[in-house]
Amino acid sequence: MCFVEADWHQHGHHLHGRNVSRRDILSVGLLTGAASAASPFLPGLAYGAEAIDKNGGPGSAGVNFKWFGTDGWEISFANRTILIDPYFQRIPTGFFAGKFDPKTPIQVDQTVVDQHINKVDHILIGHGHWDHIIDIPFIAKKTGAMVIGSETHTNILRAYDVPEGQLVQVKGGENMQFDGYTIEVFRGLHSMGPTKKFAVPGHRISVPETPKTVGELPEGDTLVYLITIGGKFRVFLMSSANYIERELSGLKPDVALGRANLF
Repeated sequence: MCFVEADWHQHGHHLHGRNVSRRDILSVGLLTGAASAASPFLPGLAYGAEAIDKNGGPGSAGVNFKWFGTDGWEISFANRTILIDPYFQRIPTGFFAGKFDPKTPIQVDQTVVDQHINKVDHILIGHGHWDHIIDIPFIAKKTGAMVIGSETHTNILRAYDVPEGQLVQVKGGENMQFDGYTIEVFRGLHSMGPTKKFAVPGHRISVPETPKTVGELPEGDTLVYLITIGGKFRVFLMSSANYIERELSGLKPDVALGRANLF
């Protein structure tokens, strides 16, 4: 299992001042960009992040990123921590070998999660497949974090007895204001396979029995998020290699995080 820590100052492609286009997202699986180095405003610092080290390095922008593999990311600034699709289990389902077994049992290794997750304020769900959602119920109950997702995603969490007060059900178009930052939600699309079909499609319009296999975790809508910190620094998050271009027209993120395979 590989974990990579990075900050936006050090790594990636520059996106500042550009509109998001389909070519930008679909041609690069992971885009991390930076605003102009000449800019004097580092928004994370306004909320108590560590001061800039003269040698640069992690945290020098005031906003830090940690990658857990797959689509799992941690975005932290000051005393705020936001996760998207945290997934630690690496369950062998046979999917990428063309031998997908939907009856593969769901596994959650709480010890592994505890090694990497402590305080969390928000958990964002990109879509409902097992390698995006199966660790979220445990993390939510462990940390008390607000969990943002679609009707399907929140119904699945209800099946795991995540408290109702932690769940925020969205469908795209929401703009949620918090202390010094915002989280916006956009409708997205999951990528298609070679046969032009969606993998493990479906929805949960009511609370199901507690899922026991990966096949019981359908996509349940795909969502895209934009986090804006300090009114200026924008982090764009998508969980699959497809999206609705007109939904994202005009966005100009400083950092874009995404995934270029089917899951």
